[in-house]
Amino acid sequence: MIVYTKNRTARTAARPAVCRRHGVLFSSAYRMFFCGRRGEEGCSMFRKEDYVVYGDLGVCQVQDIVERKFDGLDKAHLYYVLAPVYQDGVLYVPADNPRIFLRAVISAEEANRLIDQIPTMEGKAFHSRSSQELSAHYEEAMRTHSCADLIRLTMSIHTKKRDLASQKKKFGRVDEHFMKRAEDSLNGEFAIALGIPREEVPGYISRRIAALAPAKS
Repeated sequence: MIVYTKNRTARTAARPAVCRRHGVLFSSAYRMFFCGRRGEEGCSMFRKEDYVVYGDLGVCQVQDIVERKFDGLDKAHLYYVLAPVYQDGVLYVPADNPRIFLRAVISAEEANRLIDQIPTMEGKAFHSRSSQELSAHYEEAMRTHSCADLIRLTMSIHTKKRDLASQKKKFGRVDEHFMKRAEDSLNGEFAIALGIPREEVPGYISRRIAALAPAKS
């Protein structure tokens, strides 16, 4: 069970019920977040004040690691108390649930290495008349929560946007939605890795890529 509170002060969960869709316990007093999988190294590697990427919610900081028994569970479990960096609230995330995607934020060195690789990456536009098929394609790319995959995804959507503009065609809402999601996720993690505000990340990337270009004689 993952418990979410709107306040940054963690509190005890209300009595849970059963979600008809997922067949899992949840509390009506809290929102729930479910993820596909966790990082290869597992969850036990994190410590207080570490920054982690938690599924679609993005970058969080580990506020605490506690053992707690919530109503409806037969025993106490170990939880990470996570505070989303770019949203309000606190989450209790089980430390021993293999279904949860949780990994460390990349380092500054890894971020810079990825940025340096951008000129060699290819972003091929994906076209479909079906918004459902388009959404499924983008969701699959985002599900890895990999910065490299997010870069390729944003590049592919930007390529599509340029192609449509050259044909005087409208850029779709599905494309716009996933481009923003991917950019927000990528910029949020790069900001923490590089120690800069999130809004400064695009400019940082542009300047670093420009510096890689050979000087014109």
